[in-house]
Parts: sequence; structure tokens; C-alpha cells
Amino acid sequence: REDYQRYGCDIFRHVFPGIINLTTLNLSKTSLTDVEAIPLFKQLIHTHALTKLEMRENYIGAKAVMTLAEVLKGGVLIKYIDLWDNRMGDEGAAALGCALATGAEVETLILADNRIKTSGGYSFARGLVQNKSLKTLDVYLNCFGEL
Repeated sequence: REDYQRYGCDIFRHVFPGIINLTTLNLSKTSLTDVEAIPLFKQLIHTHALTKLEMRENYIGAKAVMTLAEVLKGGVLIKYIDLWDNRMGDEGAAALGCALATGAEVETLILADNRIKTSGGYSFARGLVQNKSLKTLDVYLNCFGEL
């Protein structure tokens, strides 16, 4: 199963540049880790029509989310991002906050159950102050009371 998933993600990574009309990508519950997610996120710059990215219930950590944040800062116009139940933690939340502060045009961001604690929540919130596009934010099931 793991080899199949990695091979399948590798296929997506190579065909992204040719899928210019893709508007929605749902890779939820596919057991993705940073190893698979990082190259996928790097290829998002080629999908100019992509507006909805769903990656619920995977194992995506801080390194992959930092890559996604860099892609968002580069002008990718994804409006809806769902990362519910992953493992981004404080570093990933801080990176997304920075992306939001520097012009990412995300309108809906779902970060529920991502192991974000107080320091990550604070860093993320600093980015929200400067963001003008975010309309819906879900941070349910994180631990903002824990350091």
C-alpha cells in the first residue's frame, strides 16, 4: 500500500505541469507524509486554476506546510485549503501565518487538529492581522493553552 501511494503521488507530481485546468485537488486520507507532500506542494506553482486543496487526515508535518507557505507567498491563488488532522505543529502554523501576512489570498483555511500550541497560535495570529482575504478559519482541536 505504501509503495502504491508513493508511486501515485509521484505520478501527480510529474503531471501537475500539464494539468493547467485543475481547480480542485482532494488528497484526503491518503497517508501522505512530508516526503510525498513537499514535491506535490512545489508543483502547485504550475496549476494556475487550482482554487481548492483538500488534504485532510494525513501525516503532513511542519516541513511540508512550510513548503506550501512558500508556494502561497509566490502568488498561487488557492482560495480554500483544508489541512484538518495533520501534524503541522507550531512551525507549520507560523509559516502559514507569515504567508497570510505577505499576501496569500486564501479565503478559507481549515487547520483543526494539527497539534498547534500557544506559541504556534500566537505566531499564526500575527499574520492574520495583516491579511485581508481570509474569511473562514477553523482551528478546532488544537492546544492553544499549552506551551
